[in-house]
Amino acid sequence: MMSSGASIRDVGRHAIRLSLARVAFERFCLQGFGQVTFDELAEAAGVSRSTFLRHFRTKEDAVLFVFDPVGATVAARIEAGDEAGAAVRAAADLLVRDVPELHAVLELVRDTPELRAGLSAKREHWLATALPVALAAAPDADEVVVEARLATALACLDVALRRWGAGDHEELGALLDRALPVAG
Repeated sequence: MMSSGASIRDVGRHAIRLSLARVAFERFCLQGFGQVTFDELAEAAGVSRSTFLRHFRTKEDAVLFVFDPVGATVAARIEAGDEAGAAVRAAADLLVRDVPELHAVLELVRDTPELRAGLSAKREHWLATALPVALAAAPDADEVVVEARLATALACLDVALRRWGAGDHEELGALLDRALPVAG
């Protein structure tokens, strides 16, 4: 998921990261997350270990980088006038559209404690990214309420992702829509 204003260098870097992540994901699914080393990932990708590490500091990063745009997407949608729930829904729609293997990624996350912890940390980062924008968009609002609504909407996304990744047959967006009224 690249922005339309991305430089050629950014587009190239994203393409490389995507290619390396796909190699890593395939290895993790075949051998198990804990059994794969960076040396094996680099060899499978046809790059040096240092090249792989330049793009992904950890194995967790190689799986979870697909979630990186969520915070910026939520922030951009709030800046454009969306409420927290609608902004989070837009980010979920983008994930489904741009990450065809999202369901399988979520299954791997479900089965791997390190990845579950990493995704939880990402949710904290999404909040930290979007909260200043949400506060600026509602300068007269109670800051606690703004933060609580945004945090709750992101928690609803977390619930929907977890349920969908665990095999719930409902569409991710529909699960999120069911959860979001809780964010009120």
